[in-house]
Amino acid sequence: MDRTTKRQLTSLFQIILLLSGAMVAAAYLLPSSPRTDTPEIVNQTLQSPNVHNKNLNPATPKERPVDGAAQEPQLTIHKSGNFFQAVTLYPLSGADAIHLLTEKGKSIHSWPLDATRARLMPDCSLLVVHGSKYGLRKKKWRELKKIIRRYNWDGEILWESSSENWFHHDIHQLPNGNILTLERLELPFPEKHPFSPKKAERSIFRSDALVEISPTGETVWQWNAHEHLDTVTCGWNGCEKTRKKKGGELVWDWSHTNTAQPLGPNRHFSAGDLRFRPGNIFILPRNFWTAYLVDRESGEVVWTYEGEQTDGKLSEGLVRGHEVHMIPEGLPGAGNVLLLDNGFLKHREYSKVLEVDPLTRETVWKYEKPGEFFTYGGGSVQRLPNGNTFISEDTTGRAFEVTSSGEIVWEVRGNYRISRAHRYPYDYCEQLMKLNQDQE
Repeated sequence: MDRTTKRQLTSLFQIILLLSGAMVAAAYLLPSSPRTDTPEIVNQTLQSPNVHNKNLNPATPKERPVDGAAQEPQLTIHKSGNFFQAVTLYPLSGADAIHLLTEKGKSIHSWPLDATRARLMPDCSLLVVHGSKYGLRKKKWRELKKIIRRYNWDGEILWESSSENWFHHDIHQLPNGNILTLERLELPFPEKHPFSPKKAERSIFRSDALVEISPTGETVWQWNAHEHLDTVTCGWNGCEKTRKKKGGELVWDWSHTNTAQPLGPNRHFSAGDLRFRPGNIFILPRNFWTAYLVDRESGEVVWTYEGEQTDGKLSEGLVRGHEVHMIPEGLPGAGNVLLLDNGFLKHREYSKVLEVDPLTRETVWKYEKPGEFFTYGGGSVQRLPNGNTFISEDTTGRAFEVTSSGEIVWEVRGNYRISRAHRYPYDYCEQLMKLNQDQE
């Protein structure tokens, strides 16, 4: 190799080194995408009221609580005079805490409990179904899956009832003082079922039961889903074929009902429509992608809803879904049906709230914000006295209030998944009134 060639190669090598150094320097100097896998970064992001960071929506099958201790949620939107003055029941999933938040987002009372559903009673006691998605990781809450309880304001047990089956997803106190809830049934596959696995003796078919329990713990009424719903077609979208292995057994989670809402007095029944008799029960089997109204006396399904309609035909069906109920008398929209249509991964990756006329099944109002509002599991919706709608976006730890025009007027965001947040006015029970007076 001659001297000229050597000089040329040396110059080329020096240029390569200079370019490599510049690239390394740029990697350090240019801003990188923020990490969202630590509580510090998540909370820093939450301080901005208008940020809707896709990374904050844990929209993957690996969704889990943020590592580290649960932190008090951040108040991100607070438009005085536009939101409903109330406390928010805010149950955390997996953090052993159910908070009562003021309109300023501060926790003013809490119970050291885990709940997949918690409801505040008019005496300020708490009716609870234990075992949230992440609470089930802890033995003490798994052991309470077959027990429902009522706790007083100080967390002492007032009442409990047990079953051989798992209680799950929803609970209500009925006007007669009894409790309505859901139980999971594990049964052999129905005879000659088309989806029955080859080794049927090692398979489990999961169904659900609506049960009414008296104050003495006795089951006084029961409705079994598999006796009234089609085990073969499974709603408008057809049966979900996925099965889970459980200790070597095949499990088909057939219905996975997540809502049991008793119907109250309403204008439709007053006008003579017997389908909407008070005491009938709305259910939403998640895996059916369909909402149903069950006639309590006959056990038959008397009303169904599969999704949005155009010219009387289904134009966009429900995608799974949680929370279906009729807006109670005295509230704006009374007599209409309110639903949370979740959406799901690779189907429709955003959620919708639908207000539906139950007679025509036409959409009266809806809230949808693709890219901003998505809880692919859990969640609830509630009409407020001021006409706004309160929404619990469970998988993100976000709870917010929107106007009829879709403006967000109040919002909190947390670093843990939640279990169906719910609003209660300060005059709902005595302790809340006292807390309100202490703040004034």
